[in-house]
Amino acid sequence: MLNHKQYRSIDQFVRNLATGSKSQQLNPTDLLPEFMLDSRYKYSEAIEIYAEVMQLLKSKKEYVSQHGMKEYVFEYIQSQAKRITDQDAGYRRCEIKNQNKLRDYLTNLLNHYARLLFVRVDFAIKKQYQHEVDIEKFQGYLQVMSNRYSNQDGYFSGLQGYAWAIEEGMDKGLHCHTLLIFDGNKHQHDFGLGLQIGQYWTQLTQDKGCCFISNDPEYKKKFIQSDTLGIGMIHRDNPKEVHNALSAAQYLVNPEKELQHLRVRLPRMRTFGTGQYVTKNRRGIDQKKNEYLHGFSAQSYL
Repeated sequence: MLNHKQYRSIDQFVRNLATGSKSQQLNPTDLLPEFMLDSRYKYSEAIEIYAEVMQLLKSKKEYVSQHGMKEYVFEYIQSQAKRITDQDAGYRRCEIKNQNKLRDYLTNLLNHYARLLFVRVDFAIKKQYQHEVDIEKFQGYLQVMSNRYSNQDGYFSGLQGYAWAIEEGMDKGLHCHTLLIFDGNKHQHDFGLGLQIGQYWTQLTQDKGCCFISNDPEYKKKFIQSDTLGIGMIHRDNPKEVHNALSAAQYLVNPEKELQHLRVRLPRMRTFGTGQYVTKNRRGIDQKKNEYLHGFSAQSYL
């Protein structure tokens, strides 16, 4: 099985041919006739198309010249281009749907608690280890983190809500944007809390992981100056803070981000989720109300 960097390259290669012209350079070394998909995983349409054309080439190898092979690859991939554009449109629709779900979830929390501490941490894998960490292992790390969120132990005591979104960038590789929402009466130091959580991620991944903490005071300066800071302590009675928090959180599921989809994933794997807003477990809420929001996948609808 190829590593994720190789899959990203194949995905991009097919996209370039699907939207390019026949004059675009195509080298025989770009082709892997022995390439096959693993039935344990789901793949992007671009990778599916690549596998199809490689199988067809394999069956025609003895009868097709190098020039004819290039023509065949171009024509087949371009004939399947709509599959890629349809899938991309589906990603965008699901991201919009997820934005609405996330906004509802955060609004419920912000309406209930007088103050909440918003901590943004992006979990990733160091470049030199990305070839070692496949989607299965990465999801395993995130499952451990999710269990800690649910247990609310250690660094996660006082956690009142969370949201996450798994993405895959060309350079950054697999990563997970995470928003952790703590009770503002129990925690006040957002950056310190983010550092502790980041250190736990490093330990969990045996030093293969890295993270970016948006609550770094230096990083927050530009948002403070533009009056758009949406992390740190958010007070319910401050409409500007609430507005900024809701706006900043939308980055987790931004339909305008391009080529951040997973190229390879596990069947039925969710790529976006939130905690549950179960009112019977929260102080000061009418027991008759029992609304909750589950995680929605930006890819499970496709």
